[in-house]
Amino acid sequence: MKRTIITIAATFALSSAALAGGDWKDKDTDGNGQISKAEHDASVKASWTKKDKNGDGKLSAEEAGMTPGADWTAADKDGDGSLSPDEYTAKKAAWFTKADTDGNGSLSQAEADAAKAAKKSKM
Repeated sequence: MKRTIITIAATFALSSAALAGGDWKDKDTDGNGQISKAEHDASVKASWTKKDKNGDGKLSAEEAGMTPGADWTAADKDGDGSLSPDEYTAKKAAWFTKADTDGNGSLSQAEADAAKAAKKSKM
């Protein structure tokens, strides 16, 4: 029984790690270990399509995965309560620029992880 539990736990841990890495690998289309600005922009465009569940051409806070607040207000430049494709793209581009701490125009896994951690610590 103990061996079964350990096997199940190890399988779960490996599956979780594989899923976490999969997102990075999906974005890193040339496989060089970096997410270029072009790769990031393509990923943002693809995520827009997935997030716009009702197909109205705008993202609600729920669709965008955000909660109303200062971050949402800053992204919603026209104040209409939703994000247009341009507003969503601008928000994601600003994140990329801030995350690219060495200024080389691409993100390493470490830069992306640090930017995500910094964002979580603000919440």
